[in-house]
Amino acid sequence: MAIPQPTATEMAQQRIRQNQHRKIEQQQTIKSLREQGWLQAAIAQKLGVSLKTVERYGHLPDFPEIPTRRATFGRSLLDPYKPRPYYREGHHCN
Repeated sequence: MAIPQPTATEMAQQRIRQNQHRKIEQQQTIKSLREQGWLQAAIAQKLGVSLKTVERYGHLPDFPEIPTRRATFGRSLLDPYKPRPYYREGHHCN
């Protein structure tokens, strides 16, 4: 009996959830250490992240459990590769 393998989409969604969970944990740790009086440089060194990440995560509101989707504004990643209509004066060709 063959066990179905996860699809690329399922694996991508799982990776997104894992990254979101990691971000939430990092943000909670950063905020907790800041409340305890840790310096931002010490927090960055302890967590192995950049100072800019510590600053950003410390000032942002808490991350949502479910990641927000990025707006594509009606565009696709494939749009640059899709054929474009070619217009010549007096002719309309697709």
